Amino acid sequence: MAMETISLLDDPTQSSMRTDLNWYEIYNTRLLRTDRDVRSRTDPFQRRLQKYLRAFRYWRLSRNHQDFRETGGPSQTHLKWSYQDTIVITEVVGRIIAVMIMGAFFVIPLVVLPHKSMGIQVSTATLLIVTFSLTVTLMLKASNLEMMVVAAAYAAVLTTFIANMSLPTPAS
Repeated sequence: MAMETISLLDDPTQSSMRTDLNWYEIYNTRLLRTDRDVRSRTDPFQRRLQKYLRAFRYWRLSRNHQDFRETGGPSQTHLKWSYQDTIVITEVVGRIIAVMIMGAFFVIPLVVLPHKSMGIQVSTATLLIVTFSLTVTLMLKASNLEMMVVAAAYAAVLTTFIANMSLPTPAS
């Protein structure tokens, strides 16, 4: 179990109280999110997406700050930025990306498998099952049992696709 954290960069109220920190220190400072429940699992894909979103925000704000400094604009305490809840953004974007990837794993066999011989269908299905399992393993934090269940379910779906495609059509 772990608590959610945010970057000090994501909270303009807290960040404006710390005038002694530079942008890099603000970016690296983490705050504990007490308004969120304790999470039982950490999704590695969403955590990586959150890390990249924070890095992009840091890059954008530090670039704007450097532009202000070069033009003689407002100081760091007068810079305005909006609140960004990176946890919610990464949950939504992560789920959308996961749905698109997993949807592709069901559409590709429907397009590819009907036009092949039985040996090519079986080898393509095997390749898709292994690729699907690796994708799920890399995107989600799942136990070994859950991975076996996911792979078995996907294999059952592909087997059904192959079996229905290879059945002879009744003569009319």
